[in-house]
Amino acid sequence: NTGFFFFFFLTISNKVAAQYGSFSDRPKLFVQIIVGQMSNDVVLKLKNEFDGAGIRTLVSDGVYCSQVSFSHPYVFASSSIATIVTGAHPSMHGVIGDTYYDRKNQRTESSERLEVPAFSDELGRISPSSKIISLAFQRQPALLAGGQRPGWVYWFDENLQKFMCLRGGKDSRTHPEILPDWARQMNEKQFAAIYSEKVWTSQFPRLK
Repeated sequence: NTGFFFFFFLTISNKVAAQYGSFSDRPKLFVQIIVGQMSNDVVLKLKNEFDGAGIRTLVSDGVYCSQVSFSHPYVFASSSIATIVTGAHPSMHGVIGDTYYDRKNQRTESSERLEVPAFSDELGRISPSSKIISLAFQRQPALLAGGQRPGWVYWFDENLQKFMCLRGGKDSRTHPEILPDWARQMNEKQFAAIYSEKVWTSQFPRLK
């Protein structure tokens, strides 16, 4: 069970701010971060080791819910991501596994489509000018995080060792011009190859 990490953020337009209140009352930015394999007991054990301006602040000063759960067993990473971003069970959002068998084309496909709207879709419906961006280490969780109508989708291609992008139905493999400057610079400098050659050691002792 390899862990995954992704986030997406959404900005609210002036139209929504005027309708529901000023930016002093309503947030301009929503950020969602999912860290695979980071259960509540792990957070509590490492709480004092985290930086004071990061997760420790969220746990100590924010609204921290330690007993949140969905009433279905853990199945696959993709179905769990889909449940988190939609709030629906796999029987409703349609992602029951990492892959599914396409009877029409007689081949196995990656589960990347949601049958119900995600949070990002609802925000996009209310505020069409909102910017929706998702980023992950793999293409599948990045697409699922973006919802049914993703905006900017970024992921790291392990085979090519490069950041890839999907925007407006265009893929950076065939439309390299859609890559932002930061992704293009990281690809050119080959940071993945540089970091993979380094020796990585744990900063903290292994949890027991």
